[in-house]
Amino acid sequence: MLCNNLAVPTSVQGGLDNAASGAATMTSGQAVPRCQPPSPVVAPLDPGDVAITGLNTDNPDVFRFVALVNIAAGTEIQFTDNDWKLPENEFRDSEGTVTWTSDTAFIPAGAVVDLVHNSGNAWIARTGSVAESDAGFSLSTVGDQIIAFQGSIDGSGALAGTIVAALNYDSPDGWDTGTSLNANESALPLGLADNDIAVSFTHKGNGFYDCSAAPISGTTDNLRATMADASNWTRNNTVFGTTPACSTISVDLEASVCIDELVGLIEDAFGN
Repeated sequence: MLCNNLAVPTSVQGGLDNAASGAATMTSGQAVPRCQPPSPVVAPLDPGDVAITGLNTDNPDVFRFVALVNIAAGTEIQFTDNDWKLPENEFRDSEGTVTWTSDTAFIPAGAVVDLVHNSGNAWIARTGSVAESDAGFSLSTVGDQIIAFQGSIDGSGALAGTIVAALNYDSPDGWDTGTSLNANESALPLGLADNDIAVSFTHKGNGFYDCSAAPISGTTDNLRATMADASNWTRNNTVFGTTPACSTISVDLEASVCIDELVGLIEDAFGN
């Protein structure tokens, strides 16, 4: 593992020894304590803690997401096909929402969750449970969006909560910037970055992150970026017979944490 008894190289230590404070915070060859993976999430999710990695809009509606952190038992994530509108920076509350709830045991980072609208007009989840919490969720074959959030939407469309992931498959130029959008179009939700926490591509009604060719292991940040890169997706306007299950996705939480800690250590040594 990246941070397992990592020794500070002499070349790096020399720079640290000459930090502005004039006092070394580490000694040459000192081992940095082994970083521990974070415990299961117990607080609300942050943007980018999950990634939307698949959809099918030619009946049945199906979409897929991947946990990029450990998700605590009982966590709820809501998914809406309401679009995000400008200049209000709020939802157009005219479509629907489905709410997924994790199992009684925590969901480990790397877990793939499929949500399926079956022939009986009910949503089912391969992991956890799901229900349509606001009627009207239906992915359009001519373009739509899936926006994942925690919190609630009031009657005007204002969100009290956090958007954690988003996908758009309508606009030829990515997320729309206009102020007169229809239900098949959406602006990029406030605070999200395309090709990172959000992904967009030209209209094709079915697609998935192709884990048979794209990376399936790495840090949270690296996997989030590759999953939001449209070039790593396989897409089509006809229903896929079988999609890769991506059951072997491996999120290196230890490396994710240790990189942040080492950067902080070096910044502290230089007084930044």
